[in-house]
Parts: sequence; structure tokens; C-alpha cells
Amino acid sequence: MFLIWLFLFTVHAQAPEGSRYALVGDSSENQTHCHEAITPIINEFNFAIRSIVRGRLETALTPCNQYQIEQTPTHFKVQCDNKTPVIGNLDGTVSSYTNNEGKLFSVTTRHEGSATTLMFQGEAASQESSFSFSEDEIHVTKVINSPYFETLVSCSFNYRRSP
Repeated sequence: MFLIWLFLFTVHAQAPEGSRYALVGDSSENQTHCHEAITPIINEFNFAIRSIVRGRLETALTPCNQYQIEQTPTHFKVQCDNKTPVIGNLDGTVSSYTNNEGKLFSVTTRHEGSATTLMFQGEAASQESSFSFSEDEIHVTKVINSPYFETLVSCSFNYRRSP
């Protein structure tokens, strides 16, 4: 099963230039939360492929320890830890993104009011990561959907602005 993820990054308020946010809470607590969300989905699959599906879902839903978010008049940039940053063009033109595993994606960005959405198309799954900003915090919700799943898989994390 080849899963190419569709990532949707939705921002409900503009992030200040070069904002960094650190994960709130213990990383293992957050991982346990995601493991509980993944387990019912894994049980839907044949025993032979469960470990493959679990690995892909855990990778997709692992919380970042830190996000760096920047927005300029022309671009929106999100970086999770030391991974390759995602940069979208706010004029809606297509940009490209190569992740740390060398997979190339086309990125389309939509900016409406105070919301910005980066869209990565996939053939077997989609992931939506929503960033809701308050003054010093963001609430991030990652949702994965696939025609292979009977339900959505969702994990949420809180981040606090860091220096």
C-alpha cells in the first residue's frame, strides 16, 4: 500500500514573523494519546500489514517538539523540528515540497481572511493539520482520512510560544 499524504495546514490567525512554539506536556503522554487513536484503525487491517500501517500512522501523527511558523505577504512557512519546511505561495500558485524521505509533493496554498491552507494531494490518504492560534499558544489537531479506514484518526497537541 503506497500512501501519499494530503496535508492541510489551516491557520486561524496570522502567526507573528518567525514565531516558535514548543510542545506542552510530556512527549510520551502525547505519544500515548496518539497510540490510543491509532489502535482501533490498526485492528481493521489484516494481520500481515498491521505493522506497516501502524508505522505510517505513527510517523504521520507524531507530535513535533517545536514548530517555527512564518508568514510574509507572499509566503506561508511551517517547519516541524528539523524537518524540511513547507513553504506555500499565498497567491495560490503551485509550489513544490520535498520531504525528508525524498518524496516530492505539489503544494497549493489558499489564503482566505485569517485562514491559510496548504494542500498536498495524495492518492490513498489525506492528512489535515489545523493550527489555531491564541496570543501565546497554538492548538494543533492532526486528522488522517483514508478510504482504507472506517473512521478518521485524530490527535491534538498544545504548543506555547518559546524564545
